[in-house]
Amino acid sequence: MLTIVNPNEEVVHFMDPLKRRLDTGEWKSIVNNSIKIYNAHKNRKGRKVIQWKNLAVSRLNFL
Repeated sequence: MLTIVNPNEEVVHFMDPLKRRLDTGEWKSIVNNSIKIYNAHKNRKGRKVIQWKNLAVSRLNFL
């Protein structure tokens, strides 16, 4: 899974070519906690909910 994290804007872009779709939520939890630790280190108050955006592209876009 490709994961791109922008901790300043609290946005996570991900692409899952194997279509696992973050079923367990374990990866989300790890990344969310990492962003919270980053914010604590920078003495910032973060958002309540971190935004996750799927980068998957439909094949129909290329036809």
